[in-house]
Amino acid sequence: MKQDYLGQNRENRVGLALDRSARYNIRPPFHPSKRYPEYRFDGLENFDTIDGYALVRDALFQLGLDRSNFGTPEWNPLGDIISPGDKVALKPNWVLDKHPRGHDIFSVITHPSIIRAVLDYVLIALRGEGSVTVCDAPQGDCDFDRLRELSYLDDLREFYVCQDGIVPEFVDLRTIRYLVDRDGYLMNDARRKLAGDPAGYCKVNLGAESLLHDLENLHNLYGADYDRDFTSEHHCGDRHEYLVSRTILSSDIVISIPKMKTHKKTGVTLNLKNLVGINGDKNYLAHFRVGSSDTGGDEYPSGMERKKKLVLRSQRMMIDRLLVKPNRLSVGVFNLISKSYRGLRRITGIDSKPDIRNGDWYGNDTAWRMVVDLNRILFLADRDGVMQSEPQRRYFSVVDGLLAGEGAGPLDPDPVHAGLILTGFSPTPVDLVGTALMGFDYTKLHLYDYIVGNRQGKQPLPYAITDPHSVSIAIDGRECTIHDPPTAIPPLSFRPHPGWAGHIELSSEFRSETCHSEVDD
Repeated sequence: MKQDYLGQNRENRVGLALDRSARYNIRPPFHPSKRYPEYRFDGLENFDTIDGYALVRDALFQLGLDRSNFGTPEWNPLGDIISPGDKVALKPNWVLDKHPRGHDIFSVITHPSIIRAVLDYVLIALRGEGSVTVCDAPQGDCDFDRLRELSYLDDLREFYVCQDGIVPEFVDLRTIRYLVDRDGYLMNDARRKLAGDPAGYCKVNLGAESLLHDLENLHNLYGADYDRDFTSEHHCGDRHEYLVSRTILSSDIVISIPKMKTHKKTGVTLNLKNLVGINGDKNYLAHFRVGSSDTGGDEYPSGMERKKKLVLRSQRMMIDRLLVKPNRLSVGVFNLISKSYRGLRRITGIDSKPDIRNGDWYGNDTAWRMVVDLNRILFLADRDGVMQSEPQRRYFSVVDGLLAGEGAGPLDPDPVHAGLILTGFSPTPVDLVGTALMGFDYTKLHLYDYIVGNRQGKQPLPYAITDPHSVSIAIDGRECTIHDPPTAIPPLSFRPHPGWAGHIELSSEFRSETCHSEVDD
């Protein structure tokens, strides 16, 4: 592998391209607006402002990649980490096919114009030899055909077919799709099998190295399906299994392209949380433990009002009895009881609706551990899913923060025009910068508080950092750290998810600029 001027410190360097006025190119297949010297493809776009392609290019440049060739046809920024013949996997965020309130879907998922820009530079580095797969395992109820249409994935593929070179494949990695009603509950005959990863899957068992191994009450784990026994079966004793995509495990390099958003279970979602999508069956993923924090769970806080706790316990009992294996009768009974409860609330005016449910709060001590597990697998599992002591594949990050999401993320955020792209060689430094720019304190987030310093004594994490002061941000030829963005790069003031509000924000001296949400009317 080539070495550039960044040398050994490059893992902690983050490239930042920032333009608050930037907007996505909305016309597929999302050509650049200029014929850059290194551009080797057909097509240009008449775009009257800075677009995502330009920001991706600038963020790669800020990182210092192939610096000596910048501005020439030979500039190959990803050539330092991608070689001809490599298998490359791009991992965007494709969690849903719609915004629940009708706002911009691209505050929820990675914009295809960002994927297009990354693909171009990947193909430049491959020089006609190798393969590229763009893949994710969306949320269980996502309609991937609709997402494919909204993201113009067929247009993108057709464009590359016409270039007479490597043609990227776009793959839904899920094994199951869930059909839900308008209230989000599983319908009768709700679980539909999917083709999934054409390369198949590996069951990867982390055993005692899993961070879930340290938890009590694993029998109360909740995954992504009402069948809690399934989740507990795969996370008990020394067994902590995940169903990981072989497309990912067989790749020489994985490029993460997450969406910058708040998150209800982990506080924020950037690179580390983005890796949840390498697991094919969502019910392997532990999201929380049923019950209140004073009973060994982390579904909701112990201080919740008694009547609201009663609502949650009653609902859990109904789900366990009626929806684990739904049929027409059980779904009908559940819906009748739910509608009666909602009607009673309206008639009596009694506010018994819980403020926090499903582990959507700062006290969730489960979900972040699952995220650490999956990132450990990404770096250390070999092609057969066997854990090794050294990294098994290369990694790169391009964060889509041009349009970001605040508030009730990751599924129902308010759009924020943040106008930025982040790049880097390791997920943690990039995430720390992203978290700070959102206006949040990483030390108040379980996920990053654990990883920075890797202080809990497990096997060392390849993506851990011991000194956050070593993280540097490169922007417009300047260098700064995540501890001095107030003068160099004013942080935005993202609103946290309601379950995290008041618990993760940076102190007031760091919140020098307020970024207001921009939502559709």
